[in-house]
Amino acid sequence: MNHTFKVFLSVFILAAMIFGISLISQSILFRTSSQLEKDLSRVEDSTVSNDWDNAEESLKKVQEKWSGIKKTWAMLIDHLEIDNIDITLTRVEQYILCKDTSSALAEAAALMKYIRHIPRKEALNLENIF
Repeated sequence: MNHTFKVFLSVFILAAMIFGISLISQSILFRTSSQLEKDLSRVEDSTVSNDWDNAEESLKKVQEKWSGIKKTWAMLIDHLEIDNIDITLTRVEQYILCKDTSSALAEAAALMKYIRHIPRKEALNLENIF
């Protein structure tokens, strides 16, 4: 094998590894965000119907799930995004404890926006590259 072929092969293998890791990361972000979205929807539904006990219980599930997901996301995304989710989740919790429907729903919507935004922002596509 000549030197040029070795360089080309090395670059190809490195590019393939980067692309593969990117696809795995993207899959993790989309899968975990959809799990959080489903659970957060239950919180919103309970809040709309003023079922505060169920809203608190559903929020606890979101918080438990988030504590596990957060560790994985910390390796994949900017920590500022994680901080935004933590802060908004805390606000949702306080508004639910105070039984403040409109504020709880507004913060839950903001939290949903953060959760949906991150996988799209981190996706490997031309829009994010250029």
